[in-house]
This record gives sequence, structure tokens and C-alpha cells, in this order.
Amino acid sequence: MRTGLIFLFLVFSKSLWGLTADELKWEKEYYRLKAAKIELKAKTDSVFILFFKISYSNSSLLEELSSDFIAYSKTKNHVYGKAYLAKSLDYLLNNSRSNLYYCKKSLPLIKKEKDTMGYCFALQILSEIYKKSGNNDLSLKTSKKALKIAVALNNGVLIANTYSNLGLIMSSKQNYLMAKNSFLNALTYRLKNNDKYGLLSTYTNLGIAYKNLKQYDSAFYFQRKSLQLAQSLNSTYSIAYAYNDLGVIHLKLKNLDSAEFYFKESVKLRKEIDEKWELGYTCNFLGELFRIRNNKDKSIDFLKTAISLGNQSGNTKQIYESYEQLSLTFAKFNQYDSAFYYNQKFEQLKDSVIASRNNLAAEMLIADYEFEKKQQEIKLLRNQTEMQALHIDTQRNWLWIAALGLLSLIGFIVLFVRNRQLRLVKLQLESQQKEEVLRQEAQEKIQEDRQRISRELHDNIGANLTVFKELVSNRENPDEASEIKQLTEETIQELRKAVWLLNHEESTFEEWVIRLKEYFKHLRKVHIQTYSQDSSNPVIHARILTELFRVIQEGVNNALKHASCTEILITITYEGKRVCISIEDDGIGITESDSPGFGLINMKERMKNIGGEITFQQSDGKGTSILISIPLTQVT
Repeated sequence: MRTGLIFLFLVFSKSLWGLTADELKWEKEYYRLKAAKIELKAKTDSVFILFFKISYSNSSLLEELSSDFIAYSKTKNHVYGKAYLAKSLDYLLNNSRSNLYYCKKSLPLIKKEKDTMGYCFALQILSEIYKKSGNNDLSLKTSKKALKIAVALNNGVLIANTYSNLGLIMSSKQNYLMAKNSFLNALTYRLKNNDKYGLLSTYTNLGIAYKNLKQYDSAFYFQRKSLQLAQSLNSTYSIAYAYNDLGVIHLKLKNLDSAEFYFKESVKLRKEIDEKWELGYTCNFLGELFRIRNNKDKSIDFLKTAISLGNQSGNTKQIYESYEQLSLTFAKFNQYDSAFYYNQKFEQLKDSVIASRNNLAAEMLIADYEFEKKQQEIKLLRNQTEMQALHIDTQRNWLWIAALGLLSLIGFIVLFVRNRQLRLVKLQLESQQKEEVLRQEAQEKIQEDRQRISRELHDNIGANLTVFKELVSNRENPDEASEIKQLTEETIQELRKAVWLLNHEESTFEEWVIRLKEYFKHLRKVHIQTYSQDSSNPVIHARILTELFRVIQEGVNNALKHASCTEILITITYEGKRVCISIEDDGIGITESDSPGFGLINMKERMKNIGGEITFQQSDGKGTSILISIPLTQVT
């Protein structure tokens, strides 16, 4: 009874304020749902659907009823996420920060309710709010998140809507190719679902995208599809929109007669439904058309009509576009004072709109930050409250423990002493076990060091002594005495290098190649070539570089000692994903079938340790080739 009286009072009051019949019907339906004896969640869902209808026409009514419903829900000690989401639905008519606040406030509640479909829909609304405020990057990020959820749900309507929104975002960013692809994806799902109204908007968006890409045949195709569908649905608004877009394409192609026909058909329909917002754009295009035809008076008349319509509808963007067209018209007919005047008005209004939009985008970012900060503060306060409650519970528990402790003090002391003794015994056993593990690790480390040192002595010092022997055997050259001295000094430097490598964990690939060339520069038989298919200079672990260095040393050493060669060629190739090294000599060669010596065994062992591969190839009378391969993933 009380609800009925309140409703009658509101109806009477609203009738004085000028609510339409539909709005009165919606208000009556809201109070009927509010009074219905159904579960609160089901009631919230039904009310939300009603609010969605209201959001397209009356922002103030939506604000009033949604606030009332939130207050009502709080009296029931529960507010579902969609109740808050409803307060953000007037983003279609309003860009206020409250839209962002209530939409973001709804998200954690809807997620907690495990309403995945509702959560996806809320993300789509949040993306629209970001887009309308000019925050295209945040809008894109949110839409991608919504798309991922829609695909997981396999919900064709949500997927199509999200693709459509992504296309509009890409259009705002002037990425028309990505916009076209997104609209095509939306079209696929619209056709599957036979969503005629969704198809209508998608055909229109595709026509605009192809027009912006200057693919006019495709643009005509989709705009005609849009017109046919709009006519079948008897949607005057959409028919007028399709006529306008067809006129724009003809105007781009300089088909002026066809363009004029479609524009005038659009004007006629838009006047019938009193649609001033889009009518202004059509008049703007007609002004441009008559300028091209050198009809100054008609061009100016249509452009001034467009400005008047923009003022009536509050379409500031359309107004400054009309100023720009007026400036171009006056300039074409050499009336430069008027052209300059309207160009100034165009620049000022455009700058004002851009600044206002930027300010709105900044305000939305600030609101986003403040909301997140507030949520963190609420979370922190909740945690503090929980900690305080936990502290009180803990204190209470300690009082009980103290009381029980007084009753069982003697038993506790006995158990304490016994447990202490057992703990000491356990600690002693653990200490002995740890000592045994450490002793075994130390022995294994010593054994590893012995093996490493033996390889170093054989591969490094042994290789140098072989070179030393080679120089002594050819000492007829007077300069070889100095070379022997130099080699001795380089042997000492090599020992220092080994110590340096042990104390440095990594080195660049180019630095390693330079050191390798310096090492072999005194041997005339040894030539080094390097090739790189990648300009990068990767950093490689010193242990890997050392192992490669020793393998090359051992290969050269074997060639000098056993192959009776006159030339040794070392080729190093860096392919981006792999390092390949070949050591080739023209001597008598060795094969894998020969009994392997300590040097060959060490070479294989070293390559195994760093995850590389090594093979030996023998050609009759052509010497021996040693091939080494290391994957990049193993060396970087």
C-alpha cells in the first residue's frame, strides 16, 4: 500500500516535469519489480535489464532509480554488483567520473558472485567509458580482457560486441586496417547468431572502415547491405544513416549527382524524426558538395544550417568542422577575410574541444588512480580490522592456555625436560649427518678440481710446449729465438688468463674471438676466419668460452704433433641460434677408429660438459676436419 502511494505521487510529480509515456511505464515497472517477492539476485538482474533500457534516453531518471535501488539493496544487507553497474549505464549520455567509479566498484562484486557473463559485460561497459573519455589505450586493454572471457564462455553475442568495440577503438586510433579486421570478426558471429540489429551496425562500421581505407567497392557493398537491412527492419534512423554514408562515398569519388541524391534523402528522413545531431553532419557534407560545384551561396547556406543544428544538439565537433568547411568555401571564392575569420573560429573551437577532451581523459585517469588507491585503503583497513580481531582472539586463547597451564604445570615441566633431551639428541644426529654430507661434498670437490687441473695442464701447457718444440726444430731462422721468448711469456700470460677466467663468470663473444686470434698469431700455419649472420654480441659464460678455447688448442696441438700438416684453418661461424667451429688441416689426419688418446677424450668430455657436439672427419690425402657445434641456448 505504501509503495503504491509513493509510486502514484512520483507519477503525478513526474508528469508535471514532462516524462514521456515510455519513461512513466519504465518507472512503474521499476517499482513493481522492487515490490515483487522474489530472490534479491533475480530482482537485481531484472531491474538491471530495465535500467539498461532507460540508459538510452533519460540519464536523470536512471540516476534517480539506480540510487534508490542501491539504497534498497543495502536495507537487505546485500548489494549485488549489477546494482552498482546500473549507475554507470548512462555512459551513453554522460562522461562523468561517477560512471567510472561505479563500474569499477561493480567489477569485484560481480566477480565474487561468479557471474562470468556479467563480468564480461561490465568490462565492455568499462571499455566504453574509457573510450568516450579519450583513453583509447585503457579502452583497448579492457576490451581485450573482455574478449578473452567471451571466447572462454563461447558466447557469440559477447564476442561479437567485443570485436565491434575493438573495431571502434582502432578507428579512433586511425588504425583502419585493424578496425576492418575486428568488424569482420564481429560480422562472423553476428551472422551465426542472426543478430539483425547487430548486423546493421556491423555493416555500417565495415562500410566506414573500407571507405577510410579507400577500398570503395567494398565500402559500397557493405553500406548497401546496411541500407537493405535497415529498410527490412523499418528503422528510419538507420536508413538515414546508410543514405548519408553512401553519399559520403560518392562524394569521395566525385560522383556529385549521386552524392546529392543520397544526402537529400538522408536530410528528409532525419527531419522527419527530428534527429538534429546527425542532420548537422549531412548538411556539412552538402556544403562541401556545393563548394566543389562552385555554388558558393548553397554551400554557405548548408554550412550555416549545420552550425545552427550543432548549437541546438550540442555537437561541438560538428560545429568546428562546419567552420573549417566555411573557411575553405570563402577561400575558394577569394573572400580571404571571411576565410581567415572562420579558420580562426575553427582552430579556437577545435583546440577547445581537444583540450576539454584531454582534460576529461586526465580526469578519468586520476579518477581511476583514486579509485584504485581507495580500494587499497579499504583493503588495508579490512586487513587491519581482521588483524585486530585475530589479536583479540589470540589474547583470549592465551588466557585459556594460561588457565590450563596452571592446572597442568607439573606435567608440563616433566614433558618439557623430556622433550628437551630428545631434541638435543635429534640435534646431535642432524649435526653428524650434516658433517658427513659436507665431508662427502668436499671430497667430490677435490676430485673435480684434480680432474680439471689435469686437463688444464695437458691442454694448455702441453699445447704451448708443442709449439715451443716446433719453433726449436726450425731454429735456422734468426728471428725464432725472439719468438721462443715471446711464446714463453705468452705461456705465463695464459696461466694468468686461466686465473682471470676462474674469477670472471662471463665474457662477450667478440672479446673471446680476439683473444683466440692473439693466441695463435705467432703460428704461421694457423689461420682463423670468422663469419656472423647476426650483428649481436652475446655475453657467454666464461666456463663455456674456456672449454671451447681448450678444445681448439687441443685440435691445433694434435694437428701440429701428428698430422705433418702445412696449414691449419679455424673457421668460426655465429648464426644467431648456433655457434659452429671447424678445425681443418692438410696433413695425414686421424680418424675416430684410431685408439683415442687423452687429448681426444678430453675434447669430447669438454664438449659434453657444455652441451655441445664434436665430430672428426677424415678424407684420403686431404687431412682431418674437427667439427664443433654449440646451440645458442647453451652459450648465452
